[in-house]
Amino acid sequence: MISIAICDDDTIYLDQYDSILKKYFNANYINYEIIKFKSPDSLLFHLEDHPNRFHIYFIDIMMPKINGIETAKRIRKINPSSNII
Repeated sequence: MISIAICDDDTIYLDQYDSILKKYFNANYINYEIIKFKSPDSLLFHLEDHPNRFHIYFIDIMMPKINGIETAKRIRKINPSSNII
């Protein structure tokens, strides 16, 4: 199973990415899970308890407090082999 985290502070984009990914995985019969996060803080907090849960991260660049680049750097420290988009 492929586990994906989507992090975006804008609900419209969060839902749009979720929909696109679901269509792709369903059309290709790929088993997946998608978990959406509205802030980098909530994603990083989740990773404290589940550091290796996600295979792929979709992260918005422009977010308040912690931007996407800083979030990606922190994810790399927790899980160096993760794929970040």
